[in-house]
Amino acid sequence: MRYPLASSAYQRLTVWAGGSMTRGNQREIDRARAAKRAGGGKTLKDKDGLTPEQRKERDSLALKAKQEAKAAKAAAEGGGANPANGKK
Repeated sequence: MRYPLASSAYQRLTVWAGGSMTRGNQREIDRARAAKRAGGGKTLKDKDGLTPEQRKERDSLALKAKQEAKAAKAAAEGGGANPANGKK
């Protein structure tokens, strides 16, 4: 069963909205961008080809080297208490 009132309401709506969709092609552009992101590039985890255990070992070695470098720098600068920053 058709509702004549509904079709006339639709016609009134399209006339009120300027006879076209109010968003234009924004929906299609957003869909294209979302599809590009979804099927997009690989993450860093995928690119390095390491297992989680190998990645954990690599990261721990890098952190240890960074800590040793920081400790060496602190020892070279005097090492002890620094009154300027309040640390002992």
